Amino acid sequence: MADLDIYWQYTLTTLGWISYPFGLVLYYVAIILLFIGKLLYGPISTFLQPFIYVGRFFLFLITLPYHLLAKFEPLYNFLGVAAIIGLLIGLGLHYSARNFDNVPDVSNIITSQVYEYFPWLKGRTVKQYREGKGKQGYASMPSSGYASLSDSVATSRRGKSNLIAQTILEEVDSDF
Repeated sequence: MADLDIYWQYTLTTLGWISYPFGLVLYYVAIILLFIGKLLYGPISTFLQPFIYVGRFFLFLITLPYHLLAKFEPLYNFLGVAAIIGLLIGLGLHYSARNFDNVPDVSNIITSQVYEYFPWLKGRTVKQYREGKGKQGYASMPSSGYASLSDSVATSRRGKSNLIAQTILEEVDSDF
């Protein structure tokens, strides 16, 4: 306080001496009011208890939707993210299908003309396949490593074919 002017020192000292009695009076008034409040709190709180209870119930009813939203927040987050992902994937599929739908018109091309320029696309018919297999014969079939059954074992004594004759021999390479 040495830096302050002498007038400031007198002013602050005077204000301190003037405000001290007012502060002391306010302190004791506050103590008296708190004592009276403590005395009256018991009967008043007992009298107001039903109103406080009903008020808290209505406050609970008002805030109930927010409590439910808070409980189901993870579910809402999951469904929201799933909806956004579904919309993005749906839009992507829509636009990709829209672009892939623009197929050139090939209705005026005759199939025989296509096979004339691209003969490997035609392939063989079943009839041509069977004729080719018949020409190769049984001797040209590759050995599968299994023991072969003779024709005499495959037929029964009466000449009827039994189950062994009906087995299907698997081929190593397929022509299809």
